[in-house]
Amino acid sequence: ELKAFGYDHTYVEVPKGKHDLRKEWPELRAPLEAWLGSRIRKPHPAEVKHHAIGAYCPQSYWVRIAEGGPGAEVKASIKGQTIDFASTGAKKITFFLDETHVDLAKTVRVTMKGRKLFEGKVKPSVDAVLESWRAREDRELLYRASVTVAVP
Repeated sequence: ELKAFGYDHTYVEVPKGKHDLRKEWPELRAPLEAWLGSRIRKPHPAEVKHHAIGAYCPQSYWVRIAEGGPGAEVKASIKGQTIDFASTGAKKITFFLDETHVDLAKTVRVTMKGRKLFEGKVKPSVDAVLESWRAREDRELLYRASVTVAVP
């Protein structure tokens, strides 16, 4: 499935493996750290493609599938003050925002394939900051505001 999505990856089968490579499979750490070290992280991409492989993974960067089952997909981009997206399987989507992409003092628009779903000012809030922190506990992925839209 990773190949079908175009992801560069290396698959290593670990017999009876668990998720903690530090304790159980230390010999896999060096190649994993080298692979990760060769990647450049872009914490605020203007375009996000997210495929929710399970309920435990509803968010990618600034896009969260707020309601929808496993397999839901979202492709979203920000240009100027407009977020445009396409989605399958999602019922509600939350977009987290900050000054990296939009001016929060101005009107923000959310469109689905060009159809307007939201237009207005999005106010910064402590709730948005905390909610974005809870999702990943990553200070580079903190957002000051959010807007949630129902997917028609």
